[in-house]
Amino acid sequence: MINSILQSTTVPLLEQVASFTERRQEILAGNMANINTDDYRMRDLDVKKFQSLLQEAIELRSQPKQSQSQYPMPPFPAPGFPGDGQTTQPDIADLFTPDVFEAVQAPPYNLTFQDGNNRSIEEEAMEMTKNGMLQSYAIEFINAQMALLQQVISERV
Repeated sequence: MINSILQSTTVPLLEQVASFTERRQEILAGNMANINTDDYRMRDLDVKKFQSLLQEAIELRSQPKQSQSQYPMPPFPAPGFPGDGQTTQPDIADLFTPDVFEAVQAPPYNLTFQDGNNRSIEEEAMEMTKNGMLQSYAIEFINAQMALLQQVISERV
């Protein structure tokens, strides 16, 4: 029951955002650590791909739930049988496959240096800041939704 309550909120989407930003922060920190390494190529996650999957998940959630069965619901359906009135909605986590969280070589921010590195410490610092802010937002919003659910459960609304 609690799972269905959580799935009906934006928590699953925010969970994916928090996971993505956590993984991206690790990769960006690795880029900063290797800023002076010869022939090191900056890496990053595919942000555009993640954003398109997030948009798809939002659109999927906005669609009406589909019944598990094509049969009309009988007047007194038995639980777990076709037509029992239960509805299904695809799991949001299934959209975000592991390849979304795999690092790829980042496009160069500027010219490649003579040592073969495509670094830009300013761009990396800016991306880390933006990513950290997005992660903080996702976590704060999850906390706010959990606090609201806790109030509802304890009937203090």
